[in-house]
Amino acid sequence: MPLQNAQDRYGLVAKLFHWIAALLILDLIVMGVVMGGMPDGAQKVQIFGAHKMLGMVALVLVLLRLSWRLIGYPAPALPHSVSLRQRRVARIVQALMYVLMVAVPVMGVLMSQAAGKDVPFLFSLPVLIDRQDEATREMLKAFHGACAFTLIALAIGHAAMGLIHHWVMKDDVLRQMTRYPRSRKA
Repeated sequence: MPLQNAQDRYGLVAKLFHWIAALLILDLIVMGVVMGGMPDGAQKVQIFGAHKMLGMVALVLVLLRLSWRLIGYPAPALPHSVSLRQRRVARIVQALMYVLMVAVPVMGVLMSQAAGKDVPFLFSLPVLIDRQDEATREMLKAFHGACAFTLIALAIGHAAMGLIHHWVMKDDVLRQMTRYPRSRKA
């Protein structure tokens, strides 16, 4: 499998970015939901720490993926069976997902800083909120949650459309990200 994207399929690098990020974000969602229902205590603090660390890993991964696309490895063309309207919607949804995949961890970092908490990572993150502020933390918490749930909804729609393209429309949209496209209509 080639490392780089081709005109009709994603390469290994893009596929790894996509599927690792998808699994990581799924894990972060589960952790976020679990933490929301936990009583305060040492176990919750431990899960929060892991959630923050994985959130930073996800952010770095998304930034690397965006960089990969921008340095000359754009997404392959969609099959001709995909209408112009569907192409436009797909571009908008993907752009929103990228914005949210950056915004959610950034809001999480700012929320932690507003609570006077550190965010563990490989290096010290710049402090953008240098004092504890409960009102700011609550606002950022609401924004972090709203962005996360919007990302979840878009990701579910993204996955559902991939399955619809594969099983109903029988085109190569899903195959571009899973294995080498081979038209099933032939």
